[in-house]
This record gives sequence, C-alpha cells and structure tokens, in this order.
Amino acid sequence: MASAVAGSLLSGAPRAVAHITRQGQQQASKAGVTSKQVRAPGRTSGIPKPSPNPLEQENADLKKRLEALTELLAAVTEQLSTKTAEADRHARRVGTLEQCVELLRV
Repeated sequence: MASAVAGSLLSGAPRAVAHITRQGQQQASKAGVTSKQVRAPGRTSGIPKPSPNPLEQENADLKKRLEALTELLAAVTEQLSTKTAEADRHARRVGTLEQCVELLRV
C-alpha cells in the first residue's frame, strides 16, 4: 500500500517540476532576464545589476549631508563653548578691574 502511494506521488513529480520551471521562466521574462543570463546558483555574472533607485540614491546623499552637518554643528558648539568660557573669564577680570578702580577712587 505504501509503495502504491509513493508511486502515485512520484508520477506527478515531473509535472510539478515542469510547472515550477515554467513559473520561474515567466517571472524571469517579466523581470527582463533572458534565459542566457540565468546562471547556476551563486553565479551572477550574466545577470544585469538593477539600476539604482533614484530615491534610495537621494536618501543616501541626504544621510551623508546630515552626517557632515552634524559634525559641523559639533565643531561649532565646541568653539562656542570655548569662546563662552573665554568671555566669562574676561568678564570676571573686567569686574575685578572695575572693583580695583572703585577702590582706588575712594
């Protein structure tokens, strides 16, 4: 009985394989790939590379610009912090000098 079931399953196998390969050929033709371009698994030398999506390229360019602007902002923030610290020190010196002048006037 088991051999009869296995035999009936195997008898349909060539049709299933043919159906699968027909589907693959149809999908390849829809994608614009000819049968000469199809290679064994792992070999892609004959398959043309898809053209880059313009939105993906623009997204990549924007990411690069964002990274550059972020680095620039960090540098400007650091310089501003340094200048603020220098201005604070200067203001303290000026305040101290003004106090000295007031003391000398008295």
